[in-house]
Amino acid sequence: MPGFTVKDIPEDLYDRLKQSARLHHRSVNREILALLETGLRSERVPATEILASGRQIQKAMGDRILKLEEIESARREGRA
Repeated sequence: MPGFTVKDIPEDLYDRLKQSARLHHRSVNREILALLETGLRSERVPATEILASGRQIQKAMGDRILKLEEIESARREGRA
């Protein structure tokens, strides 16, 4: 698999990268790959589609309110 080196990264940018990696429970390398993948997607999803999707989820949930434990569990499952 190809690799490359990025030189002269400003310290504040590297600090933000490390913070983002910690937040997403990834290594700095994996965070860079995730950011590149996101940034280089060939197809952007229009905001209207995202909002429509959110409204569908909200409608499906009805009056149900998720507990913090349920949200945390879903986050962990999404990282498996």
